[in-house]
Amino acid sequence: MAAAGYRGRAGLVDDLWPSRQAWHEAAVVIVDLSAVSALAHRQMPRRDAVLVVESETDSTMRPGAAGLWPSALRLGAQDGYVLGRDAAQLVRALTALRAPQRRGGVTIAVIGGHGGAGASTLAAATAICAAEGPRPTMLLDVDPYGPGVDLLLGLEDDPGLRWDDLRVEGGDVHAAALFAALPSGPGGVAVLAPRRGDRTPVSAVAARAVMNAGAGDGDVVVVDLPRRIDDTAAELLAAVGSVVVVTTATVGGCAATRQLTRELTRLSGRVGLVVRGPAPGGLTVRQVQEALGLPLLAGCRAEPRLAGAVEAGALRLARRSPLRRAAAAVLAGVSAEVTA
Repeated sequence: MAAAGYRGRAGLVDDLWPSRQAWHEAAVVIVDLSAVSALAHRQMPRRDAVLVVESETDSTMRPGAAGLWPSALRLGAQDGYVLGRDAAQLVRALTALRAPQRRGGVTIAVIGGHGGAGASTLAAATAICAAEGPRPTMLLDVDPYGPGVDLLLGLEDDPGLRWDDLRVEGGDVHAAALFAALPSGPGGVAVLAPRRGDRTPVSAVAARAVMNAGAGDGDVVVVDLPRRIDDTAAELLAAVGSVVVVTTATVGGCAATRQLTRELTRLSGRVGLVVRGPAPGGLTVRQVQEALGLPLLAGCRAEPRLAGAVEAGALRLARRSPLRRAAAAVLAGVSAEVTA
C-alpha cells in the first residue's frame, strides 16, 4: 500500500471491527477470502474500492474459495489479486483509485431527539436553503410512520416517484434520471418520500443507493430519519457526512435526546445539535448543549406562525425566519462548500 501512497490499518474482522463508519470512510478496503466470509456474515453494505487478495496456495486450494466470490461481489469487490505474483497489478489498481474523482456531495441526516422536536421541518428547511445554492439538492424521507416531507412541502398530490416505485438493480441509481422523476419542491428540491398510507420500511439498499447517487454527482442530500433507529437508519447514520439531532429547550426533551445521543455517537463521529424554542422552564441553548455534550450548530427561537403556514399550504421560509437562519447555520456548520 505504501508503494501506491496509502497509509493502512490492518486487523482481523470480528463482530466489532471494522465498524460501519470505518467501512464507509476507508479510501480502499483490501480483504482476503476469510474476511469476505466474515463481512458477508455481518451483512456489510456494498461500497466502492474493494480489492480481494489471497496467497496463491489459498486461492487455489482453500475449500469453497470459488463460492465466496458472489459474496465478494456483493460487497463491491472489483478485482482479485494473488500476492506476490500480482504485486505490480495491485499497485497499479491502488494508484488508479487515488486518481482525482468527481467532487463529492454533501450528505446530512436530521433526526429528532424526541417526538415533536421538529426534525422533519428542519430537514425540509435545510434542503430548501441548500437548493438556493449552486448544487442540486435532494430531500429523502425514510420514515414510513411520519407525516411525510412531501406533505410538509405541499407535494403530496404531485406526480413523481415514491419509494415503492423505485427498483434498485445492483445497488446503483442514475442520479440525473432520479432527479427528473421526483416531485420538485421550493427551489427545485427533489423529494423522495413514502407513498401516502404505505408503511413498508424503506430498504437500506435502496436508501444508500439513492444517497450515493446524489452524493456521487456532487449534490446535497438531506435525509429525514425516524427516531427509531432501524437497519436503514443505522446504515445511513454511519454513511452520511454529518448528523443533526434536533431537540427542544425542555427538561423532558433533553432527557429523551440524551438517550438517543448515545446511539447516535456510536454510529457516527459527526453529530451536531440544533436547539429549538420555546423554553418554558427558562433553559438556555447553552445549558441544553452542555447537558447533551454535542457541538452546537444552531439555536432556533420559536416561530408561532410557522405551524399555521404549513397547515394552510406548504412550508415557505421568510427571509428573516428563525428557521431559515437555523437551516443556514446547519449548512455552514457541516460544509462551507454549500454556502460558498
